[in-house]
Amino acid sequence: MSVSDPLIKLIKNHIYNLTISQPVTDAHSSLRPFCELLEIIFRKGLRPNTSLFDFTHKDYWNWLENLSHGITEGTVRLHPLFDVAISQVKLSTKVTSAQGRGRLFLRLSLQNKLLHNTIDALLKNSYFLFTWYDPEKSFFADDILSEILLSLLLQVSELNFQLCIKNNSFLDETWLIPSYRQLQLVPCIDLGLQLHHINGRVVVVSLNERGVAADGKEIEVGDVLDEMYEKPLRNIVKGTIPKLMRKHRDTPVNLAVVKFRGDDGSTFPPLVQLRKFLKKEGCTFDELPPEKPKPSTKKPPHALLPEDGEEEVPVHDDNEKVEYQVQYIGKTVVGQDGGVHQVEPAIRRLVNTDEKDAFDVNFALGETDVFVRKINSDEILFRVSYTEISACGRRTDSMQYFAYLAGETTCTLAKEFVAYVYKANTDEEAKTIICSIAQGFDRTHWFV
Repeated sequence: MSVSDPLIKLIKNHIYNLTISQPVTDAHSSLRPFCELLEIIFRKGLRPNTSLFDFTHKDYWNWLENLSHGITEGTVRLHPLFDVAISQVKLSTKVTSAQGRGRLFLRLSLQNKLLHNTIDALLKNSYFLFTWYDPEKSFFADDILSEILLSLLLQVSELNFQLCIKNNSFLDETWLIPSYRQLQLVPCIDLGLQLHHINGRVVVVSLNERGVAADGKEIEVGDVLDEMYEKPLRNIVKGTIPKLMRKHRDTPVNLAVVKFRGDDGSTFPPLVQLRKFLKKEGCTFDELPPEKPKPSTKKPPHALLPEDGEEEVPVHDDNEKVEYQVQYIGKTVVGQDGGVHQVEPAIRRLVNTDEKDAFDVNFALGETDVFVRKINSDEILFRVSYTEISACGRRTDSMQYFAYLAGETTCTLAKEFVAYVYKANTDEEAKTIICSIAQGFDRTHWFV
């Protein structure tokens, strides 16, 4: 395998996208492609099942659940939460296949920062590694690629993942994560719902507008009841829900619901398929309200990055500049080190001391330079070439504040770096500006 393996480039791009928008939630646009790519790497070179008496399909989950038994004493110790995560997956009744269990483990490992340690342990135990993987085909068997991957996963362990781990009932089928609601309804013995059981799911097919479940309009036709009173409802027998409600008749009804539609109005494909199956069986549904139009997720041209695709237009033409009106907070010398770790301390230092002296400026992003001018004036306060910028980023708590570090010459030769600190009008504007700087000079280091 080549060091320039396209999987490396792709995973770097996904980590970049995860890094510039934290915390990483289930709604993050890069979470699913990142997880899909991890799964491709985990499956690459995985040995097939060669037993004549075992016809089950082997997947990466099968080595994960055996990893703690395959560790050679004196090598890497597994994270204390590794066995907890494995047990949690095994006990889950919401995933029933090796694929679903593997995916649930990956989500747990991201949430609990286990992934780097898990792969490190696999790589340090070659007998176990080659029991499960073909040394000629596996990504993990290549010394250089596996070390690059390990360093990237170390970066991933620094990210703030805030995933809804309960929302895992469709991992057997897809990496798409549906909208999920955890509700508390008033005590009752009838929710006012007509339910239908299909493929182990409990689907809402009709809703009494005067019923308890209609309050707050959080439940609609096509939704799936996922939990009740903390009990998973996948593959339950008919009659379980009335029994649970009678048992807890004097307590609030705790429900978890997988939504047929997301907040943006888009439908969840597996539930669309379930709805089609039910209609074939003669089940009738109440009418759904009209679908909401989906908001555009296209980035503005000046914020496009190389990984956004070849069909998008470039950031600038030869003469174009994109301008923002922001507040200039101040500047401070950070010394000879222009590393990205200097950005946030510099912002904090100036915000805490010099913000009273802040004033509005025009912040312009040109083809080769960043220009900062006074409002209603042609006077240029600063002009910095992208090649002089060594790092850019913003505060992790107050994301409107952003900064870049620039040297007196090209950043690779500079002897002294200065932090220039600004305040954007919104978090999104600050993010867009930073993406634009990074796109302007792709060697600029970044963090958001």
